[in-house]
Amino acid sequence: MIKSKKKIERKKKEKEEEAFDCSIIIVVVVVFLLRFRVAVVSPVLRMAQRGSYGLTPQLDIEQLQVEARHRWLRPAEICEILRNHQEFQITFEPPTRPPSGSLFLFDRKVLRYFRKDGHYWRKKRDGKTVKDAHKKLKVGGVDVLHCYYAHGEENENFQRRSYWMLEQDLMHIVFVHYLEVKGNRANVSGVRENEESARSFQKDSRPSYQPRQLLRRSP
Repeated sequence: MIKSKKKIERKKKEKEEEAFDCSIIIVVVVVFLLRFRVAVVSPVLRMAQRGSYGLTPQLDIEQLQVEARHRWLRPAEICEILRNHQEFQITFEPPTRPPSGSLFLFDRKVLRYFRKDGHYWRKKRDGKTVKDAHKKLKVGGVDVLHCYYAHGEENENFQRRSYWMLEQDLMHIVFVHYLEVKGNRANVSGVRENEESARSFQKDSRPSYQPRQLLRRSP
């Protein structure tokens, strides 16, 4: 009788220990899911709920092109243009020495060599390949853009930045921005843009035309 009672108590204790272990596992899983939701799911859900990357539905492209003469566009602004590229005219030929402030949209499936723009860019050690640095840009804490940027060979303040989406369905559309910055104040992420006027080119390297509205809404 005593042995039977001890056996019952032992089984009861084992069940309590198993229940305690299960509770710990459940708590760990819940904490992990909550952290995952905050770190990954929430930013994606916020963007999905907005249906965009934080801009107003009607993008003021004219105003944006004016500002693009003096600063780099922000990742959210670039994403909005790329996601709505069907509303804008695509450029089907490489530009010829485009000046600071110029904006272009290219389709890489149609125009592979969109970088052949007539400018001289800093080369790699082999002296042949353009030294295009690369960085991924974030919106809402999520990587959304590839950014490739090159510096002028004679004027390192003159830069070209090429952007395209990480999304498979949109990565063939490229947004290219040319800008001459003062010093090295403007970084790649576009957080600290240079708000001052871009410097004019030297007389012997003056581009063939002045900045104009190269990025236009389709009729």
